[in-house]
Amino acid sequence: MSLLAATLAPLFSQMEPKAMPPCTPSIEPAITVVVSDSRTQKPLEATVVVKDGSFQETLEWNGVTPTGHTIYGGAFERPGRYTITVSRDGYATFVMTGVNVDKDDCHVMTRQLKVNLQPVKPRRESSR
Repeated sequence: MSLLAATLAPLFSQMEPKAMPPCTPSIEPAITVVVSDSRTQKPLEATVVVKDGSFQETLEWNGVTPTGHTIYGGAFERPGRYTITVSRDGYATFVMTGVNVDKDDCHVMTRQLKVNLQPVKPRRESSR
């Protein structure tokens, strides 16, 4: 064995690819959202819509946190660049743009968001 081969052999043995863990059969949401009242931090039911180009989806119930907040999830296994809109009567609509969701070898890398909606003051009707 030449001096060069003897020097490089240990380097090449360390470069062997490591076995990747197998992919799970689960189907992962691209985005999950938990919604709270900004003043009280209490859970809120809301409408959560995600949009990426012509794709649009209203997120569905995807679980509950230990604090009782509904987890909305969707766009399953769909990477993209999303705009998220969260709305509820009596609250200012929340919009976030440019939410990137990437994918690894098996699944999307779920983006987990917490949204605090701001209550709006009801309009007073003027008496005449």
